[in-house]
Amino acid sequence: MRHLLAIAALGVLLLGCGSSRGDDDVVVADGAVVDGAVTGDAALPPICSDLGRKAIQFRSSPVGDWRLALEASATYQELALTGAPTAVAAAFDLAGAGVSGFIVALPASQASPSAEVNALNARILGASGVAPGSILSSGAGGRSLDDHDTVRGVMLGLDPTSSSDASSVRNAIVARIVQTSTANVGNAPGPLATTSTRFVVAYQVLVRDATTMLVLGAVTTRAGFDDATRSAGWQVEDLSNGTALARANNDDLPACETHVLDRVPRADILWMLDESGSTSDDRMRIEAHATQLFARAVAQGLDFRMGVTDLDDASLGKLSRGAAATPGYGAWILPGEPAVFMDAVRDPSGTKAADGAAEHGLTQLANLIRFHTPRSATDPLMVRPGAALAVIIQTDEWPEELAVGGTFPLGGSFTGVSFSDQSQALTAAQQAELETRISPFIAYAKTSGATVHAIVTPTMDPACAALGSSIGWGYFQLAAGTSGQSASICQADLSTTITRILDSISGAASPVVLRRFPISSSLAVARDGVALSRSRSAGFDYQFASNALVFFGVPFAPASPSEVTVSYRSYRMQRPVD
Repeated sequence: MRHLLAIAALGVLLLGCGSSRGDDDVVVADGAVVDGAVTGDAALPPICSDLGRKAIQFRSSPVGDWRLALEASATYQELALTGAPTAVAAAFDLAGAGVSGFIVALPASQASPSAEVNALNARILGASGVAPGSILSSGAGGRSLDDHDTVRGVMLGLDPTSSSDASSVRNAIVARIVQTSTANVGNAPGPLATTSTRFVVAYQVLVRDATTMLVLGAVTTRAGFDDATRSAGWQVEDLSNGTALARANNDDLPACETHVLDRVPRADILWMLDESGSTSDDRMRIEAHATQLFARAVAQGLDFRMGVTDLDDASLGKLSRGAAATPGYGAWILPGEPAVFMDAVRDPSGTKAADGAAEHGLTQLANLIRFHTPRSATDPLMVRPGAALAVIIQTDEWPEELAVGGTFPLGGSFTGVSFSDQSQALTAAQQAELETRISPFIAYAKTSGATVHAIVTPTMDPACAALGSSIGWGYFQLAAGTSGQSASICQADLSTTITRILDSISGAASPVVLRRFPISSSLAVARDGVALSRSRSAGFDYQFASNALVFFGVPFAPASPSEVTVSYRSYRMQRPVD
């Protein structure tokens, strides 16, 4: 493996505002990029000055070829691995937040980052892994900041059979990544004080070349991750969203941007819910979190509407307001109607007959887009101009069209695929066969600006959903192709998955899109000169998929625009923002 014959040398640098110059960026006297124009120190907003910027630390490994940005308070320890001679690893803890992180450089063994993720998930989850659990988010594939193939934001729920702590779970994960025993992970930090039987691990896989990859991630308790008043959730995501990691020779520079907020983020969210008997408990878990879902959307200042339908293509994408609603096409569900949303989730078919075994998800997706676009500010059935459009599909079956054939959105037909809905892995030929059928639906969704999220049966455990479920082939590809997320329908608690999807939607709707990719742990934000906290209850957060800020409990009035100033550090060598 490249770089692993050198002697390890670790460096640490605490940075609050330092100077870092290069002829590829426009900089001011103290090294900050400010809105692409040269300006003097006196012109900097307070949060962009020496005292306003957030301090972070960097750790480098020439052997593993990484440079890693961490919170200034993090403790860092290089690990001594035995039984894994071609791997290099380090561990770090944010004890105050209950977060334990890891980074591992090791040989690549699969054909793609997504295949590496599948292999890692199999090592971590289940009786032979670290603990039983489920996939909370498949993550998002793409290119890393330094332009390598990557999957970021993979998220797993782990439920060990006996109480443990985040540091111990982290050490076990490192052992499983490099395929050795926990006893062979030397120099590992000791246990954290907080113990639990429910944990979240999130990670990024970055493939440098055909033989080298890195895995960066972090672990915390499920309670800590889900608690919007605590920092654990966003700290774990900072270590898995792709912004913390670069090559060892990449340096950084401070940056500062200003944005004027004169509009409220807007989103139209369409739910496609399987109404077959085997999914009734899954729909009820969404219903159980409906109040939480609405409250979080309101807290983010999101101007949203919900639409609910079934998978019956004969319904032509008509929206349900529950079985007791007035017959007719149906209408969007508004923020003040959480009870109507619950009624619609209970009965996605509304006043018509239930869809039964009709599960033509591809055709119904095309119906939704066809009958709710073009966007219109005057037609209440259409998607609104400027709204982020998201489609959330929940089913324990694959699209029926893959078995019997169907019709493409813009015309032309296709036959069923040759492989089974129980196939846990596809050959290259089968993957190509699937792609020819799904690609036109991805393209059709993207023309309307739709992002598809899928809560479906995972490849790892096709028997997890009862009564003859099938693996969600087709839906995985729809989500990945539109930059959405996929997750397991078999989770006992869907709250984390649904919340992460909602946060992704809010990011897509945000008016504050950054000009460079920040190191998200370094972000400092002020509104009209007053600093905001990094918080998912009262402050701001960051969403990598849209490179945007999301605000919680910070109302903005379009009639009275606010100025938002954003200060951060970013890796100097990075690809352009999409």
